[in-house]
Amino acid sequence: MKTRLKVVGLLAMFLLPAFADATYQIADSSRGVLAAKGKHYTGYPNRYADRVTFQLFKGSLKDNVQRVAQQHGWQVDWQIRQRYPVLIETQIAGPDFVTVMNDLLRHYPVSVTYEFHFKHGAHRMTVSPEV
Repeated sequence: MKTRLKVVGLLAMFLLPAFADATYQIADSSRGVLAAKGKHYTGYPNRYADRVTFQLFKGSLKDNVQRVAQQHGWQVDWQIRQRYPVLIETQIAGPDFVTVMNDLLRHYPVSVTYEFHFKHGAHRMTVSPEV
């Protein structure tokens, strides 16, 4: 009985890795990324897709929002007189521009609306005081 258990254990130890299929490769130096899509795998998890990253610098919120929006092809209509400070340099990342911008602005008493113009390619966001 013990011999049979050892044989089954050894078989499992040597055969199971042969049936395992990795879904991603770590540290693919040829592409310069940490998680690269596995070869011949169509069900690659979406969480490893490219993400939008904002680099924030110390200064005013308005300056940071306008700079980041311009980098991503957005026009900003800033309707706030008060200047809100950004006290630290940091990065914020997320799946798309709107999600990351909402994550940034939810810490301030502002309201933001987005207008998408796919035909002209000029997206506009309006930042106004929170009511």
